Amino acid sequence: MQRRIWKTYRRESDVIHPPSTVDSFYSKPSEDYFLAVSELVAYKRIDSIVQWASRTGRRLRIAGAGPEYANLRAMAGKSVEFLGRVFRQRPARALRTMPCVLLPGEEDFGMTPVEALASGKPVVRARPRRSAGDGSAIRRRILR
Repeated sequence: MQRRIWKTYRRESDVIHPPSTVDSFYSKPSEDYFLAVSELVAYKRIDSIVQWASRTGRRLRIAGAGPEYANLRAMAGKSVEFLGRVFRQRPARALRTMPCVLLPGEEDFGMTPVEALASGKPVVRARPRRSAGDGSAIRRRILR
């Protein structure tokens, strides 16, 4: 983030990471679903994991809301569940029992990866800039 601020504005900056109460997170045995927690906006690339889950039949739960909801819902198969906007407690519960968190878009810093790691769960990040937009970036990175 500091590099982008310097590159764009030629200004020094300090990065202040948002607080997360990681002590409240813990792991439980994984259930058979993947989780994405995100605002549903185009640059977050949630469409790539919706396409992947719909094509492979893998269970995907998406926590979040936003302007892309209708488009994502239209392309989603039966294996995709939309949880809507959730409060902080509900993602914490979901993080305990998922095999991993999926991050298809580019983020500077997000609370979800920190909380997933605090729950002992891996974070899978795709490279959407190299993606054909068909979910292939996600497919290549997730165990089948």
